[in-house]
Amino acid sequence: MKSAEVCFTRNATEGNSVIAAGLMLQPGDEVIFESHAHPGGSFPWANQATLRGVQVKLFDPDAASPEANLARIRALITPRTKVIQVSHITCTTGLVFPVRAIADLAQAHGIWFHIDGAQSVGMIPVNLDAIGCDSYAFSGHKWIGGPHETGVLYIRQSKLESVAVTGIGAHAGELTHLPGEIKLAPAASRHEYGTRNAGLIAGLAEAIRLQEAIGRDRIAAYGKGMATHLLEELTKIPDVTVLTPRPAEMRGSMTTITHARAGAGKLFNYLWKEHSLRCRPVTEQGLQAVRISTHVFNSPAECERVIAGVRAATRAL
Repeated sequence: MKSAEVCFTRNATEGNSVIAAGLMLQPGDEVIFESHAHPGGSFPWANQATLRGVQVKLFDPDAASPEANLARIRALITPRTKVIQVSHITCTTGLVFPVRAIADLAQAHGIWFHIDGAQSVGMIPVNLDAIGCDSYAFSGHKWIGGPHETGVLYIRQSKLESVAVTGIGAHAGELTHLPGEIKLAPAASRHEYGTRNAGLIAGLAEAIRLQEAIGRDRIAAYGKGMATHLLEELTKIPDVTVLTPRPAEMRGSMTTITHARAGAGKLFNYLWKEHSLRCRPVTEQGLQAVRISTHVFNSPAECERVIAGVRAATRAL
């Protein structure tokens, strides 16, 4: 990855929006993405459906295997398909998509491949050159542990001219006189505009340095190890269903569960108020689940508290 291929944004949502608006899709053009996409990933395309008549085609993530998800995407491709987008890791169940295989599929059909990496960068090692996507957006405040209102958008250099600049500022290029044509900078930074908070960017850089010092492989293994323990133990609890995929290559450091008698809000409130456990309610697509995230600052002892809290919830709720 080259420095000219990245620009700073406020979060993954802004990066997703730059791509959705900048590809300048036409009425009837089709975009494929998963039904579990975060609103920050789905709304930019829904907006293009309203503004430009773009057709949105959804597929439900399949927890069975990477190949099953690839087949679901392949089944939706038509000659009008212009974009495939997936969350690298879904915000709902923590499913990890086979992004390298999807990139190969998209390239074979001449389709733009964009990834919403809000839940992946900082949880697992990410090599954009190895993935082969056309664009990738992520937030600095999630698994990287940086400040809010920081993010990065990657656009492969060979595809830079395919993304029109829809928000522009004084440093996007050169304009020698008015009226005249702007000579855009030959870099993704052409999409940066407005005054940025340098302190926030410095905070993001420091968070990245900390993770690099620890080691991204170590962080991924530590978080996934705790998540695997949670998955195995929570599966044993009556009235609890684990939604996170079981195949090791399809999950990272998140574990999502449902309770047979309690919705997302009720289970979330119980775990927080009675056990001081801060989880994330998952209501996308009516899942009524709770997501547990295990990161470098969590401990095995905290995982045991989660298991005990969920056991108690089956008796109390």
